[in-house]
Amino acid sequence: MARPRKDSEERGAEARMIEAFWDQLSHMPYREVTAASIARQAGCNRATFYYYFDSIEDLAEQAVDAAIPTGIADLAEKFLSESGTQFRLDENQRGAVERICLLTGPNGSTRLTERFKRALAETWASKFGLDLTQEDVHAVASFMASGIVGLLGEQEGEPCDERFDARLQTISKVFSAPAMKFARTGDDASTHAAAADSVVAADDALDRKLAENRDNWDDRAAVHAESAFYDVERLISDPSYVSSVAQRDFEALLPHLPQAGLAGLSVLHLQCHIGTDTISWLRLGAREAWGLDFSPTSLAHARRIAQRAGANATFVEGDARFASHVIDRVFDVVVTGTGAITWLPDLSDWAHSIADLLVPGGTLLLRDDHPLLDALGYESLTITEDYLSGTGSIDYESDESYVEGSAGKIAHTANHNWRHDFQEIVDSLLAAGLSIEALRESPYAEWKALPFLVETEQGWTMPEGMPKIPLSFAIVARKPQDQRIG
Repeated sequence: MARPRKDSEERGAEARMIEAFWDQLSHMPYREVTAASIARQAGCNRATFYYYFDSIEDLAEQAVDAAIPTGIADLAEKFLSESGTQFRLDENQRGAVERICLLTGPNGSTRLTERFKRALAETWASKFGLDLTQEDVHAVASFMASGIVGLLGEQEGEPCDERFDARLQTISKVFSAPAMKFARTGDDASTHAAAADSVVAADDALDRKLAENRDNWDDRAAVHAESAFYDVERLISDPSYVSSVAQRDFEALLPHLPQAGLAGLSVLHLQCHIGTDTISWLRLGAREAWGLDFSPTSLAHARRIAQRAGANATFVEGDARFASHVIDRVFDVVVTGTGAITWLPDLSDWAHSIADLLVPGGTLLLRDDHPLLDALGYESLTITEDYLSGTGSIDYESDESYVEGSAGKIAHTANHNWRHDFQEIVDSLLAAGLSIEALRESPYAEWKALPFLVETEQGWTMPEGMPKIPLSFAIVARKPQDQRIG
């Protein structure tokens, strides 16, 4: 059959047919896609189809080859540059990823999936300077590619829903971790040196920032224990006293408890600092209360305060992101309070750890400063900083903290915070398998987060005549009854 003339009427037909292929793959198995159905949807005839493609297999391979390089390259770059952060895909990147997910999902084909896996393994090896012809490298590459295909294929037609950025977090670990093992321990050090050095440098920089934060909070502990803000002496002398922070946390949590109170329930308080709120949870009715913090000096104060207050609280040292690694049990309630998550570089491991630490049906209360605060200039309501997550750490020097009379008393002055927008917070919890029951924004803060805030019984808030903006938020999430422990 003579091929029709490639004139102006036929321009764009090839692109239309490729688009038709992806559209049909989104709602029917690959084996049911035909040249006739493609041509019909693209507004062409079969002759036009065969002008551009020898067969449906030829069209599919061309479509895949066009989508794969962009998709893999973009994702690879993000995995390398944004590892440990919440991913943000632009529209083009999402489109490429959606098509990759179609290939690996239930409507794809073994042949097309294998084509994608080969391309992924080759890109992986190239990005990390690895020799794919080496048997061990090839084996790991194949294993890694199969794992990513499995994760993408689980999206089942909804690759870029609200949970997908969190799934990319997991994929990034699959993508980079085995390569770094080769880069650090492989026989050919010169081949892998550049990749290893970049990852090690990033790891070292993060470890340094976390260590500086720990030193800073070690210094804060003694200052805070002596402050009116924490009112330790009242906590010790008055067995009925409960911190205002814990009281407001409890009020947010109460409607979501299985009974009218905490009686018989165990509570884990993450990033507990000097333990005043942890002790307060016992006084609010908890059967037992544990606190976890990364600052050993803070925990020393917490144990001393608990002993003097006659409170049988348990305190454990550890990183809140990996709390389940150091606490080998589960709780009815996990709470994390104001000013906590900004000290965590990412929330994915943190959220999964919380899920691991909750009993089935257990409840998380997260109440913290509103993400908007990190974007506002301190002296005004002007947006001066990034709001969205994933833009690096907020690094600053300060010899004081948020309590009265602290100026000049903090020897280790380096501070490092990280932005966590609502999308990251919510996505992290959902990706960990938790169900969100409530999200509330409040015009009150627990501290004087802006210089013009005024103090009320409910906390610090905007003065009359100024806009009412959210200064804090609360999320209540629950672990499903049927979700396994561990």
